[in-house]
Amino acid sequence: MFAFRPATERIRTDAERAFLATESSRKNEHLVPIIRKARIACDVWSKMKIRIEDFEIIVGNQAATFLRSTFNSEWGRRGLDS
Repeated sequence: MFAFRPATERIRTDAERAFLATESSRKNEHLVPIIRKARIACDVWSKMKIRIEDFEIIVGNQAATFLRSTFNSEWGRRGLDS
């Protein structure tokens, strides 16, 4: 049977954003979709950790570490579309 190698540090996905979106979605499932989507976005943006690098002019991050990808569950097929 084929065994997959572990993901390298550069391509490992950061799931903080997905966890926050899922938590907010569960908390606000009783709301109408347009309000729920706005609440998810607000909760994700207000609870994410902000990383500031020494060389940055414009500050902001998608993931917890430099050059790490992220999973944007709120933009998925069943996220903001539902």
